[in-house]
Amino acid sequence: MTRRAARAAAVAALVVALSPSWASLAEAAPSPPPPTVPPDVPSRLALVSQDPWTVLGGTLHACLQIAVLAPGEQLLVAVHQSIPTRSAFDTQQVGPELTQVVLPVDALPASSAGCRAVTIPLATAAGAFGTGQLAVPGVGVYPLEVELRDSQEQGLARFVSDLVAVAAGPGGQPVALTNKLGVAWVWPLAASPGLNPDGSIKATTAAALDPAGTIGRQVATLAAHPDVPVTLAPSPETLDSWSTVARTDPGAAQGAASLRAAEQGGQDEVIGGPYVPIDLPSLLHAGLGTTVDAEAAQGQTSIDRFFGVHVDERTTLAVPADTESVDRLRSHGVDQVVVASTAAGAGHSHLTSTAPFSLEPSANLTATGPLAAFADDVPLASMLTTPGVPALRAQRLLAGLALTALEAPGVARADVVVNPDGFDGAAALVDAVLAGLANNPWLAPTTLANVFSTVPPAAGGDVRTLAVYNPPSPPVTARAYDATQIRLLSFGSLVGPNDARLLRGERFLLSSVSSSWADAGGSAAARAQLGAVNTTITDFLAGIQIPAPGTITLTARSGAVPITFRNDTGEPIRVLVALSSHKLDFPSGSTQTVSLPTRSTTIRFEVRSRTSGTFPLLMSVRSADGSLLIAEGRFKVRSTVVSSVGLALAIGAGVFLVGWWALHILRRRRRRRPAAAVA
Repeated sequence: MTRRAARAAAVAALVVALSPSWASLAEAAPSPPPPTVPPDVPSRLALVSQDPWTVLGGTLHACLQIAVLAPGEQLLVAVHQSIPTRSAFDTQQVGPELTQVVLPVDALPASSAGCRAVTIPLATAAGAFGTGQLAVPGVGVYPLEVELRDSQEQGLARFVSDLVAVAAGPGGQPVALTNKLGVAWVWPLAASPGLNPDGSIKATTAAALDPAGTIGRQVATLAAHPDVPVTLAPSPETLDSWSTVARTDPGAAQGAASLRAAEQGGQDEVIGGPYVPIDLPSLLHAGLGTTVDAEAAQGQTSIDRFFGVHVDERTTLAVPADTESVDRLRSHGVDQVVVASTAAGAGHSHLTSTAPFSLEPSANLTATGPLAAFADDVPLASMLTTPGVPALRAQRLLAGLALTALEAPGVARADVVVNPDGFDGAAALVDAVLAGLANNPWLAPTTLANVFSTVPPAAGGDVRTLAVYNPPSPPVTARAYDATQIRLLSFGSLVGPNDARLLRGERFLLSSVSSSWADAGGSAAARAQLGAVNTTITDFLAGIQIPAPGTITLTARSGAVPITFRNDTGEPIRVLVALSSHKLDFPSGSTQTVSLPTRSTTIRFEVRSRTSGTFPLLMSVRSADGSLLIAEGRFKVRSTVVSSVGLALAIGAGVFLVGWWALHILRRRRRRRPAAAVA
């Protein structure tokens, strides 16, 4: 007897001891396959669809993609012992086999979808079962092993799904739990920052927003299930890109309309967030707190503009998070957050975290009380991105939710699942999950708002402290960000607050700290965002021309220095011009705020020369607020004016010398006269 046969016989003996009605288990079990376990080979055997739940005494329906290589192949479907806990489910533990059914592959009918239909009756919990039926002891979640074998009973391919067995009521209808498990499925919708320096949208971003793209496909799939509420967490920067693309792309316009309709219909929920996805603790630890504030402000502005209504800003995702970042969110008006279960811990319960809890605030916020939080079910959410065919991933997710519902079926609870980074939103996967949530006897799809308002906290309170988080360095340094921000603010004083270049620059600035750059070129891509801001400013300033260095001649003590500017920027601007020289005085001041129209303009500075000669004159041209240097120049000043004081001194010196020489000559003549008389 093989090991598998011995295991089946032992289980059968145990069942016989527990209930006489199960005495036929050992007799009904077919010959088991060899002990070798074939691999999961989707190209040979793959799940296309499966009932999300099956009532006891009902029929299990599934559709399989089977690549038949030789006649006589068989399909073995086996049910294993029910999964006792969520931890066992998360680790994919498979217990002993209970029953199995073997079906000839040739006898499986082909469905309209091109797969082979599998229908297997499920025995009632207390009744006997016959050949070709699967029997389980009662309600629960059971691993369902499906194996393809050749005519010699050698395993070719295999996968493990889950059978959710539900109690049957009168008429065979499923019996619902007293308190269904609320399921809040949260959908972050974010493409990488999509703006080109010229204001157009990057091709990769436009492709993601196309109906066939990653984000467009997700929105279209959700729109096909209006009866299943979800929570949308779109990136405001992505919404700005969507609005731009929708002006010329009908497909993108349809997707944007579907997204707006989802919010306006009242079934789905939209929550706000920063302008781009950010690592909030990273920015705060790097001294970019003002950037965090700007992200929140612009994010709310953009999301309200896209939907045409004010979107609730009380609730947001805080992943990753630490105490300082949660405090910052509180200062922005947020009082409900979703954090990763790995950061919040399990609290005082050994069960899955399915109730709101409180986050302990820092000392400076103690007076305002703790913050309401819900934990993202990270293990279940990870099933959305694990390898495998979509239908199998969907069934695993639904089975995990069902097992969570059975942990405490008499208590109002909810599970929050946030799509992880890299979620592709395959239509087959999303369709299967949404269809499984609709009219589910154990699960009730809902929104985050309903979760926070209807699910009571754990008895006795549940206050948690977030785990210590060591954030990475931000994509750009605080010095580079601040320097670019100062230049951009000064640029705004030149062109005005509504200039398109200024608005693009602000968008580039906010996008430079996006956490998405970690997967899209690293810090080099983030620095390119700041580079786009500086390039825009530099190109604009190149249109402001100052005179070439030269020599200015003064022929009088007081005069005016003429300086000619040319403004080729295409619009009037205001600049601050400053002159300095250690040998010139400026009676009317050495600085002037000057309006430069779109042509050549000459301005004059009144000067007074302190002396004659040649000396330098320095000029600087800045933005009107004085913070942005536009250009610098250096001129020579030649003063040919003789000072009146100097002239008086020169004349006095000349008179003195003439007098001195005259006196000297007179004295010599007087000395000569006596000498001549003696002679």
